[in-house]
Amino acid sequence: MKGVLYGVVLFLTVAGIIFLIDIEEKNMIESQTDSEWNLVWEDEFDGDQLDTSKWNYDIGNGFTTDDGTYVSGWGNQELQYYQKENVSVKDGKLIIEARKETVSDDHGVYNYTSGKIHTKGKFSQKYGKFEAKIKLPEGKGYWPAFWMMPEKDVYGGWAASGEIDIMEAGGSNPTKIGGAIHYGSQWPNNTYTAKDYHFPDGQSITEFNTYTVEWEPGEIRWYVNG
Repeated sequence: MKGVLYGVVLFLTVAGIIFLIDIEEKNMIESQTDSEWNLVWEDEFDGDQLDTSKWNYDIGNGFTTDDGTYVSGWGNQELQYYQKENVSVKDGKLIIEARKETVSDDHGVYNYTSGKIHTKGKFSQKYGKFEAKIKLPEGKGYWPAFWMMPEKDVYGGWAASGEIDIMEAGGSNPTKIGGAIHYGSQWPNNTYTAKDYHFPDGQSITEFNTYTVEWEPGEIRWYVNG
């Protein structure tokens, strides 16, 4: 994934986003502290609305490719329709709500809504420490995620230009989360590497946990609560 710049994508319930980058991009040992990283971007959600100088909304249930083909479900068979109304900022937290309600557009009728925001065109970063403190919902059908997509598809469409999933969670199993990278050729000839993290007894995704990736040349490290 050399040369690819990444923007951040979030959907479903998040709080306290902080991004850090080592200014010298040198190899770091795993025990390094936050004081060894240089802060270049953050959003603490301390206002009363989303800061659109930092974030964009995705709207709808799909996207149109460069050749004009409409892809429903965002390529993931997603049932929800993303809209601005499901995203709010309150008491220092970004809140993204999933709702059971019916909406429609020119492409169809949808029985669920949610929210999705990203930094494309406003912030991207190659290498660094990417971190967020996140509280997630429990329940069948929820699939919240904190992930990074390429700013530009310089090696081709997904997943040839890569994807880094810092955290993905299935609400039906609240005691684990997953991390992954997607790479290789363009779909359907792509591949991925992934692993799950299992919470200790008594802990789950429904509490605030800190999810982190430290990305350096030749190495990506995933952390949950350090």
